[in-house]
Amino acid sequence: MKILEELWYSNVLADERAVGQASKAHKLGGYILRHEEDLMPLLSVQAKTVYEKIRENLQELHSLNECEAFCLGFRLGARITYEVMDGTSDVPSIDD
Repeated sequence: MKILEELWYSNVLADERAVGQASKAHKLGGYILRHEEDLMPLLSVQAKTVYEKIRENLQELHSLNECEAFCLGFRLGARITYEVMDGTSDVPSIDD
């Protein structure tokens, strides 16, 4: 799956689009930033260090999960395309 990983890591561009400011994802990101800003003054230096490590690990985990979901979705699309192009599936035709 080398090409899918290259695509995922933007070495091959599949889609260039920005998250719109009215999107749910943009709003959620704003909430997270605001809550972090509220939380930081309450934490000790040690707690801030631990929190930053947790945040970095979560970002890495999200990236790995998104890459895996992307690859699985791409494979499903390829299987669907293969079945449609193969012509041996039970797809009704006008002649039936």
